[in-house]
Amino acid sequence: MKLNHPIGAALFLAMSGWVSLPRTAIAGNLQADIQVTVTSPYGPAFNRKIANAINKVTYYPEESFRFGEQGIASVHVVVRNSDGVVTGHRLTRTTGFYYLDANAYMMSYRSTRLPTNPRLTTDYYVADVDFHYILARTP
Repeated sequence: MKLNHPIGAALFLAMSGWVSLPRTAIAGNLQADIQVTVTSPYGPAFNRKIANAINKVTYYPEESFRFGEQGIASVHVVVRNSDGVVTGHRLTRTTGFYYLDANAYMMSYRSTRLPTNPRLTTDYYVADVDFHYILARTP
């Protein structure tokens, strides 16, 4: 593919992922926070157990923090009930930022063991996990 126009070539390379366009870092003191909320049909107490297990491994991506990126990413997870291993997950809502979305996707899978529900008779259970990435300016 021959790209004659310099701006068109730069945009093509940036959109294809070969080159990233420069972003401007934001100034000021920022504090990062991640709030994890879980939605499932198994009750609020069980949802809190899942959120607490995922909270242990969450972190704000350094690149997103540096450039002031924030938003909400949602991940649908399938968990094996016998041992709490995440067997499937998919991103259902995007923040629009690569590092935040990749982090949410990996954090839902990275928590090695999620809680099991002894009252379930099924082999698997599903949950929707929302990652709220929030930046607040400190005085």
